[in-house]
Amino acid sequence: MMRELPVYEIMIDLNDPDTTVSFNSIVVHPAHEKLFDTFSKQRKYQFNDDEQIITGIAISADTPIYRREDDTNEEYYVVFTPSAIKDIVFDYARRNNFNNVNLEHDETRVVEGIYMVMSYVIDNEKGFTAPERFKDATNGSWLVSYKVTDKEVYESAKNGVFKGFSIEGVFNLIETGSTMEEEFMGQLYTELKKVSEYIIFFNDYPDAVVNNAKRGIELNEKNGNKCATQTGKVRARQLAQRKNLSLSTIKRMYSYLSRAEEYYNPDDNSACGTISYLLWGGLAGKRWAESKLKQLGQFSAMEIDEQNVNVFGYHTRYFEICPGAQSLFRHLTTMEIDDDTKGMIRSAAQAADNVFRIESEVLQKKQATKHEYEEAVILVDDMEDIMEQVDQIVNMDHDISFMENHIDKIEKYLNEELSSYDYPSKRKNKKKKKRD
Repeated sequence: MMRELPVYEIMIDLNDPDTTVSFNSIVVHPAHEKLFDTFSKQRKYQFNDDEQIITGIAISADTPIYRREDDTNEEYYVVFTPSAIKDIVFDYARRNNFNNVNLEHDETRVVEGIYMVMSYVIDNEKGFTAPERFKDATNGSWLVSYKVTDKEVYESAKNGVFKGFSIEGVFNLIETGSTMEEEFMGQLYTELKKVSEYIIFFNDYPDAVVNNAKRGIELNEKNGNKCATQTGKVRARQLAQRKNLSLSTIKRMYSYLSRAEEYYNPDDNSACGTISYLLWGGLAGKRWAESKLKQLGQFSAMEIDEQNVNVFGYHTRYFEICPGAQSLFRHLTTMEIDDDTKGMIRSAAQAADNVFRIESEVLQKKQATKHEYEEAVILVDDMEDIMEQVDQIVNMDHDISFMENHIDKIEKYLNEELSSYDYPSKRKNKKKKKRD
């Protein structure tokens, strides 16, 4: 049973030089319990023997860490929030503490010849997702990689003598006013909301939906069952038997019936477009699905979801503002290509998505900063470079000039006078061409 202990947020104050993270320590028992080799049951921690590089979680976001004060025996939990971790990483960088590493928090056991070669904060909103082997890491967590020239230390980590990282420093503790049990219940509620569309079911669709599915099955049998995918056939059996449907299934029903309506011809009962449409519940199914989604407050989100794209595992968030990007990446995801090329296309989609995120934020507040503008320009340049490589691989030309329109929209909200603005190099050339 979970103990009723208070929870504190642990952080540093960027305006207080006494609070800081001074060292990262290689330890036997990391406080956050995220070991080098236990993040994924499918893919264990991978050491790079050629370069002697070890990678792991330096700070796990929103992960309760048990603490007990030796002098007072007071017990409590501490939690690093994603916001606190961002401050810590910034402070670590500005103090140039990258290579400060010791063993077991022992100041006499400072490791010489160890160098941080990667610092990465997971930020799902911006597309900086967790690497596959750390896919269970929470959003906001800090990952680090060190090149270890000390062979003994490297082998000790590889052989399991040391199992993880643990930071050390001087922090502020802010009481949250909640207990660990309350924190757990809050997290449980959040996780349940994420899966609610798969565990909440409905079967109150009208008889017309059931009858359409039965009619579709009958017509398909007369046509030798040659129409519809296996998914469509399964959906028809569910509807014909009035089986329970999850919210996720209702969303797919509405999505399919909206797209496929143009192929439905009630006067042609032999057409596969008509048969497939009936298998999914027909027009009555579309009306019921739309009504149910509106009733559950899911319809507006559904419209946005329909305008976003799953690009080889990356689900875009802001593509609703750019039909050109929707069309481009839907086309790219249908191509038969290798995993490396898929990864390049995924990176291009992330770059575009972040440009659209910046544009959305700028439009909302009706002003843009130079930093936002520069970031958007760099992202578009990166996307262009990636797509040039993709085009060479697939031997096709893909037009992404529509991205310039989004840069122009952001530019319009710049407060600064652009005539004297020092544009990033590629964009500067484009502006000159525009103005010549």
